[in-house]
Amino acid sequence: MTRLRLLSLLALALALAAPLGAQAAPGRKVTCLVLVVEGESAEGNALFQRYMGLQPELLRSYAPSRFELTAKGLSVKAEGLLSYEAGGLVEVERRGRAVLSSVEAVIRGAPPPKAWKRAAVELALADLAAAGGAVQPGAAAIEAAARKLKLKRGVAWVESIGLAAPGLIEATVAFAK
Repeated sequence: MTRLRLLSLLALALALAAPLGAQAAPGRKVTCLVLVVEGESAEGNALFQRYMGLQPELLRSYAPSRFELTAKGLSVKAEGLLSYEAGGLVEVERRGRAVLSSVEAVIRGAPPPKAWKRAAVELALADLAAAGGAVQPGAAAIEAAARKLKLKRGVAWVESIGLAAPGLIEATVAFAK
């Protein structure tokens, strides 16, 4: 009887604690753009977008991450623990087999630090598509903004990104010391 009572109390405590934990970290809503060059399989394309396009892009470009500009380009290292929830991908624009999709997501983790500087940049979708999907819009925005501000390293994240006009992506990138 005492074992049953103990299990009941434990279950009740866990049930009450779960909503409190969810309310403690509401998350930050972001719009993420993902560029994928489609293959022959629709199922393979969907899996690639979700796990090779969206997940790494959210973790390194939309959450504060350490960056360094090197001779080879941009090096990004995500820090800290975070999780995310994402809605479905919505096709925004298509250039041949290159598909630009948008997704609304909520990133949970430590809030971004106070922004030291911000930069607005524009990216041509044709340039990103020419790279064969190897460069994602968020990472390209961080690199362009860092070069614009002449920053070699630091912490950066995409605050906002979207399609300004057909073929033109507009982003605001924040930097912290």
